[in-house]
Amino acid sequence: MERYHDSLDRKFGHFDSRKHRQLIPQGLNYQIAKANITKIIQIPTCGYKKNKNMQKIVEYKVIYFDYIFIQHVKRIREKQGLSQEQLSLKMGLSKSFVGSVENLKERHKYSTRHITLLANALGYANISKLMNIPTPEFDKVKLTIQVTLNKSGTKTISSEVINITPF
Repeated sequence: MERYHDSLDRKFGHFDSRKHRQLIPQGLNYQIAKANITKIIQIPTCGYKKNKNMQKIVEYKVIYFDYIFIQHVKRIREKQGLSQEQLSLKMGLSKSFVGSVENLKERHKYSTRHITLLANALGYANISKLMNIPTPEFDKVKLTIQVTLNKSGTKTISSEVINITPF
């Protein structure tokens, strides 16, 4: 019987779960990770000096509306000077909730229940003002993200969306 790791290796190239554990959310099995992460590519940095950070390209398949709405709420949160933890607590949820939603590696997202909680926590009297975002052009998109990890490759320092393509 084939190990699941072997099928990931064939699809993505070598995929060592210990090396890439920061790219798979804790508690998720490889089936879910496989559905979310489409490709991991390591990018060599200048000269491979030991003090340089490691960069990787990661692709995620997401619902475009969820991505747009999460980014919209994040901009509002930052503009109001609220941390992820503060917004979570104002919503009456666990302090890590907003951080989980904003983290693309995790599968959490805002539900219709959360929209009311967000509107109240962010000071919107009308939900439609919170939802003032353009209608997404596509249903699903593939996000290509450049992730910068520390030199040992165990912690994400920064991530930047470098491409959004429909699928």
